[in-house]
Amino acid sequence: MHWERYKWQIILSSGLVFLPAAAGLCLLVAGAGSASSEVGGIASSIAGGRLKAMIVTSLFCLLNHFLAVWLTLRDPKNRERNQQMISFIFWICPIISILSCGTMYRIYTGARADQSMGMFVCIGLMFIVFGNYLPKTGQNHTVGIRVPWTLADEENWNATHRFGGRVWVAGGFLTMIGSFLPGSLGHGIVPAALLMVALVPILYSYLYDRKQRKQRKLSETQISQSAQTDLKQLDPGRTDAGTKSIYITSAVSVGILAAILIGTAVLMFTGNIRIDFADDAFTIKALYWDDLTVAYDEIDSLELREYGVPGYRSFGFGNARLGMGTFENDEFGSYTRYTYAGSRPCLVIESGGETLVLNGKNEAETLAIYERLKTEISN
Repeated sequence: MHWERYKWQIILSSGLVFLPAAAGLCLLVAGAGSASSEVGGIASSIAGGRLKAMIVTSLFCLLNHFLAVWLTLRDPKNRERNQQMISFIFWICPIISILSCGTMYRIYTGARADQSMGMFVCIGLMFIVFGNYLPKTGQNHTVGIRVPWTLADEENWNATHRFGGRVWVAGGFLTMIGSFLPGSLGHGIVPAALLMVALVPILYSYLYDRKQRKQRKLSETQISQSAQTDLKQLDPGRTDAGTKSIYITSAVSVGILAAILIGTAVLMFTGNIRIDFADDAFTIKALYWDDLTVAYDEIDSLELREYGVPGYRSFGFGNARLGMGTFENDEFGSYTRYTYAGSRPCLVIESGGETLVLNGKNEAETLAIYERLKTEISN
């Protein structure tokens, strides 16, 4: 019955989350990218990749939205005590979907926009808003900092969520500050803030529990033994079942947190770029980003830059190992990049009025790619 109460909120919020995906699909079907596709080569591939990224991002937000709403409403404690948190759950995914995909659409239409800055600001705002809601979240098994010490003791829950709210707000401001920092320094802020908001409140809850136990050790032992004995006499399975439920919920929460942290670490430090040479074209195949094919007869110029090419990413993917997507600098304006962070020499390729910058894992591999491309172009 409680689903009927939130029916229109579910429909409206889900529609707003899906809106960018619907817009991206309409652009693809209607051929809105035809002006870019007429140029061919690099421009056509990048335009299509931006629309696909917008669609995938929106659908991913929709999946997370359904999961968050279902997990929240299935717990009776949430429906009775956490109306503010329910409102936050309903509208956070629509906001993230529209803001992030709106940035992608601006870049698709040719506007100069720093995607990384926009995403950092969105994540920072999310941390700040969530941090303000945390202290208002009543004890439950679905939303909040769900570890054994908070689930077993309401006083611990309340203290941890008051402290955790301040940590999340601080993490939000830290993330937003990172949007104004240059290069890898700014990109390292988000993982640091994620670790801070995830681990510091859990450590606080554990230390708070230890402090409580020390203060009440004698009386707790006497009262607990007596109370547990009386409770088991009335219902032998009740205490064990409650304890089991707490630890199952805690294990699930810790598992999800571990998966998030491991996934973040994998995305930050892995990835690969491979170049396949065919008779008439070469293809850049990249993990975490769209592949790109360039015909040899469309290459206008090829240059080896010993000291690399500067620029900042306005749309794409970047971590400690790779930088891919659309970049900008004063020399080329907007250009496409597929590069390893640790390899300084790179190739600059001009094709159809577009600029492509790429390199290999090291200097030797970059030189090998350069020599192969020179041979293929001359042939």
